[in-house]
Amino acid sequence: MDEKIKTKEIIFKPDNSGIIRKIYLSNQTGRTPENIWDSTDAGTTREANSELKGLFGNSVFSTPKPEKLINRIIKLASKENDIVLDFFMGPPRHKLLP
Repeated sequence: MDEKIKTKEIIFKPDNSGIIRKIYLSNQTGRTPENIWDSTDAGTTREANSELKGLFGNSVFSTPKPEKLINRIIKLASKENDIVLDFFMGPPRHKLLP
């Protein structure tokens, strides 16, 4: 444990309520999976960026989700007459007052 704390593989949460275990890609053997769904079914981030550029002229999100992925999730998680609500929350633009 002391060694992992020294190498910063384990760090403590700012409020000391627990720990965060850091796993570095450079320490992994083999290739780590990027996605369990094939890109032909779920799309790619590159496709999502292109979709957004087509709508807005640029990519307005740092990690957009492709339309194929959203459609697949909705298809798996809902029934025929379900209503699906979506919202997003980006990084705060200003400090909220108490």
